[in-house]
Amino acid sequence: MLVRSNNKYRSTIIAIVATLMSLAIAGLAAAVEQPVVATSMKFEIGPIVPRTNSGVVSLGVFQSVAISAAKLPAASKWQDATRKDYRAFFTANCASAGIAQCDTPFARKAQAARRNAGALSGLPLLRAVNRSINAALPYQSDAEIWGQADRWVTMSELSAKGVGDCEDYAIAKYWLLRSLGFPSESLQIVVLADTRRQAFHAVLVAHYNDTAYVLDNLSNAVRSDASIRNYMPIMSFADGKSYIHGFTNPTSAVAVNLSTVAPGQGF
Repeated sequence: MLVRSNNKYRSTIIAIVATLMSLAIAGLAAAVEQPVVATSMKFEIGPIVPRTNSGVVSLGVFQSVAISAAKLPAASKWQDATRKDYRAFFTANCASAGIAQCDTPFARKAQAARRNAGALSGLPLLRAVNRSINAALPYQSDAEIWGQADRWVTMSELSAKGVGDCEDYAIAKYWLLRSLGFPSESLQIVVLADTRRQAFHAVLVAHYNDTAYVLDNLSNAVRSDASIRNYMPIMSFADGKSYIHGFTNPTSAVAVNLSTVAPGQGF
């Protein structure tokens, strides 16, 4: 069991992912943007995973089951934030690559982070990337920055503002690792529920040597997903695909609206 306390919030969040999984299995993933009612069920299916050159990456992070889904409320936001290739943002070729906002305080810190991490690999690289982006970007909620509950921005937009919320940290770390040669199929943006803080959240998960490592703006420590018991994944994005997450234990039924899941906001 992931969480042994606060059963009210745990049941609510598990019901959200159970609803999404039932829709995907029925071939109705496009309906997740509307309020739906889940029925009690038990999932006993394996995760759908992409293959990499080094083996198989399991996207069922935080002890969940991951299932490919064609449409999710945050999918278009993720696509908008990553439609342009921002690997050059962290290099001296930023402006010549047609990328805007290359000389802001955040951009200079991000470019220095890449230079400092260039000789690293493996877990030391993940730690350096997590720590440097956490230090370079002050936190502000989307509501404070944009006047919206949830907005996913490009690296240029993030650089112009110089502040961001949890998914902005995850996206910046994603592009920094990509610029350092980390393969896209080994990087996963995860939208989840933090049952301890009673808030939705987003992190970057980097899959390396058969372990899923969590890069989190709430901590400079890079931990394995198995060591974090208060994170319950709802949806994720990896290598151009969207996934929904559920669990193999039975769940209770409540009405939910996945379009209201906003990283950084409470539930």
